[in-house]
Amino acid sequence: MGTKSATATFVMTLVDPCLTTQLTIIDPDPFEDQTYILRAAQIDQIWNIDNLITKDTLVDCGALTVEFFNDDTDQSDLNAEIFLDDRTTASAFNLAVKPTEDTAKANEYPIKYRVYHTNYSPNIVTLAVPFVITITDPCDKPVGLTESAFENQEYTITDDAKTYQIPVFTPDPSWCTITYSHSVTDTAISAAVTFNNDAAVREFTFNNSADLSLCGLTSIDYTVTVNAEIGMTEKQTASQTFTLTLKNPCIDSNFVTLKAAVLLNQIYELHEHDPVGF
Repeated sequence: MGTKSATATFVMTLVDPCLTTQLTIIDPDPFEDQTYILRAAQIDQIWNIDNLITKDTLVDCGALTVEFFNDDTDQSDLNAEIFLDDRTTASAFNLAVKPTEDTAKANEYPIKYRVYHTNYSPNIVTLAVPFVITITDPCDKPVGLTESAFENQEYTITDDAKTYQIPVFTPDPSWCTITYSHSVTDTAISAAVTFNNDAAVREFTFNNSADLSLCGLTSIDYTVTVNAEIGMTEKQTASQTFTLTLKNPCIDSNFVTLKAAVLLNQIYELHEHDPVGF
């Protein structure tokens, strides 16, 4: 008998499993919402790849890439002036908020991350709900403001201008900017009292050359109030007063001198009606 044989062919397709490897974001993720207060110490959030995702694969698909980004329309990169993405320590990577005192950086920053195998970028997973880093300026809602002690002042009308720099008030936090203003019990003296309310200057000037109605026959006391304010969202205020005494120069020998006139001897003859020179 003769030998018979038959052949058949088939196609074996080898598929790279890494193209469809299932990556799953771990829930909850290791990152917490944090509030950073300007001028505070750095805030650290430690993480590693094993607490970000799980992967379902029987082969080694190589390195994984993790990218943090802002949860905005453009999915923009994190600002390197604000955030530190430190991966120098294996299994203890750190996403940190850098120390800063720049008030322009005060804002909310919702952050997400995406993970994929470095050589298989189309197979990507992204954190669904962002964690939020809030940077706040403590001067928006300051703790308090304490007034300083003032000294009473005197000024004599017509004297040279006199100045008085008030002591600085004390804000908490200490770096908050103070806004100063002032008021007087009688607006009539406004022309004699001016105030440079620049926080670095805080200087009153007393000056009037002629108006004796401000000082009366001897002197008149006026109350000058300095008001201070800090804060934006929530304000803190404080005030302090001093007495300004405006003095009359006409009763002060330092300002007025009476000189006796020189009188000439005179001769008067009886029955003379208009003595010459008298």
